[in-house]
Amino acid sequence: MSTPILELIDVSFSYNGNPVLENVNLKVEKGDFLALIGPNGAAKTTLMKIMVGLLTPKHGRVLIFGENIREFKKWDKIGYIPQLTGEINTGFPATVWEIVDSNYYNGFLKGFINKDRREKSVKQALEKVGIDKLSQKMLKELSGGEKQKVFLARALVKNPEILFLDEPTSAMDAPSREDFYNLLTDLNKNLGITVIIVTHDIGFACEKATKIGCVKGKRVFIHENVGEVTEGHIAGLMGYKIAASDIHKE
Repeated sequence: MSTPILELIDVSFSYNGNPVLENVNLKVEKGDFLALIGPNGAAKTTLMKIMVGLLTPKHGRVLIFGENIREFKKWDKIGYIPQLTGEINTGFPATVWEIVDSNYYNGFLKGFINKDRREKSVKQALEKVGIDKLSQKMLKELSGGEKQKVFLARALVKNPEILFLDEPTSAMDAPSREDFYNLLTDLNKNLGITVIIVTHDIGFACEKATKIGCVKGKRVFIHENVGEVTEGHIAGLMGYKIAASDIHKE
């Protein structure tokens, strides 16, 4: 039996003594597409920050690639797009290429980077998300969907094995959201990248994800047989007061 790519064991977390997550247990296998959903304030972002090592749980363990995250060193294997990247200073004088290229240097000494290899990696990352023709555009010239693809390419530039995204489509219109979701599905199915995404879009979660994690009441409930659940079922579990037909709308 293979080692999970990510595992949380009895994880609890508190802010100023107030518990927001209690005894969370979950496993993510290589190739999974896990959608984390839940009401506002349910600690979904907190959960993701624990998964990527930005927050340390009060109790419990986080294992990534079989290692305790406290000792983990191979951060190139992880791509992370935090929430609110859309609020970056779009007037900053950098091109799409420069923004994506900047992440290639993280964890390296510039003197030891092969220029040709670096440029090839940036080009491939841009191509993977379909924005290679925008490489010399300034960030302020792009649409919301295009900007988020830039951050996705930036996360992909070092060929991570697992990708974490925290509400990446919150600033997009419906067509851009669908395009972005299709891109994530392609990265998962065709390139084998494990995806963990925080989203409010239950329709997308039920259609695209291989697992759904419902975050509510300080706990996480994992649905591994996504084909057996419906939008209405998930909405009822989450306590949404809207019609199932409207659930996909953010």
